[in-house]
Amino acid sequence: MCVIELIQKALLQKVDKVDFATLVTYWYSKDGQDLSDKNKKSCSFQKETHTAGSKSYASHVEEMKEERGVNVPIERAELYEKFYTHKDGTPVNDNAAKNIQTMNELMSDPSTQLDCTSSSGSIAWAPNDVYSQVKGSEHSGRVRGLGFGPTPSGRNTKTKITGLRIRSVEEDPKYQEMKNELDSLKAQVANMAQFLQQNAQHFPQGSFGVLNQQSPIGQRSSVASHQSENLREF
Repeated sequence: MCVIELIQKALLQKVDKVDFATLVTYWYSKDGQDLSDKNKKSCSFQKETHTAGSKSYASHVEEMKEERGVNVPIERAELYEKFYTHKDGTPVNDNAAKNIQTMNELMSDPSTQLDCTSSSGSIAWAPNDVYSQVKGSEHSGRVRGLGFGPTPSGRNTKTKITGLRIRSVEEDPKYQEMKNELDSLKAQVANMAQFLQQNAQHFPQGSFGVLNQQSPIGQRSSVASHQSENLREF
């Protein structure tokens, strides 16, 4: 039995076998390899490396709300500081340190802060919020840090910061759908890794070296790739 066949057998009962087999086959296909190489190349151009890991924005936001004891949306500038700071409190690099310092200086001015007290959403944003003032205006497509939620054109650039209607990312059905799919893929990969470890004796010597070089985690589906792109844009 080949390595791919073993991997295809390592899945949860609730996962559709045909879908998972197709996914694993894609991971090791030429298209899958090309996408992985493209993503690796894109990563090489990053000026900053986030520390958010694979945890979703929603999870980070909920943790921050619990720490503060207040159920109000978190501004993108606050998330940026969390995502680009090490556990010891130091920024990931000089560029991130400069951005964080500038954002904190702007946030200290009440006139630049969003009015989040009237909403129970997750992430607060505006075309002219502190984050965009430091990182630049939004490009066409999606808003940085908000996944499949709002679009730049969905909010007037002339809107005043005070009194903005804050929209939760989690309110968007597409976000929930893609998040559920991503969680399912994570479970599949974790189950696969456990299966491979338990059946190591069945693999030819050197197989794990190949798997490490062509890890399915590095060649994740378009859903996981999109999530990574959002974090890289932060």
